[in-house]
Amino acid sequence: LCYAVKANPFLLSALNGVVERFEICSPGELVICQQAGLSPDQYVLSGVYKEPAAMGELVAQGEIGCYTVESMTQFSVLYGAALAARKPISLLLRLTSGNQFGMDQEEIRWILDHYGEDPCLDIRGIQYFSGTQKHSLKRLARELALVDQFLASLTPVHPLRELEFGPGGLRGVIGAGENRMNIYTVRRATQGLADY
Repeated sequence: LCYAVKANPFLLSALNGVVERFEICSPGELVICQQAGLSPDQYVLSGVYKEPAAMGELVAQGEIGCYTVESMTQFSVLYGAALAARKPISLLLRLTSGNQFGMDQEEIRWILDHYGEDPCLDIRGIQYFSGTQKHSLKRLARELALVDQFLASLTPVHPLRELEFGPGGLRGVIGAGENRMNIYTVRRATQGLADY
């Protein structure tokens, strides 16, 4: 499990040991995690804010356990920072869901083909986040199947170890029924992901 720090930073201490990672999207969130005493190995730096000087400093200091790559430009920035620091970094490559965020399948294949064995990079896997307004378990199932198919196509040449699949939480109108947020819906979604 990966917990988005922006969801509620007051829960970090309680969640330490319960979740594997804490998603950080800003310098302020990093400071909050540091003040909470969380291990840098638990941090995954996500989002579009990856200014070259700041990334160079974080990589050199070993402050982040894993970085997401949202674009070819971000890949260049992070790879350059790893080379300059002479430190390997761990990456999750973000697969787009068809919006402006992430990279398409061909860009991810290109990175894996050209840098998959680079000693400066530990490409752990794929990150897929398609937004927060999920009201349909069928849509989640379709998205998970799409990502699974892509990972299966990579496995013969580039076996990856991780998938960070983020439906952004389950959100919806609270009430009874399949298309409402209730204990039944949460249990069903959780069991479906666990069974998958």
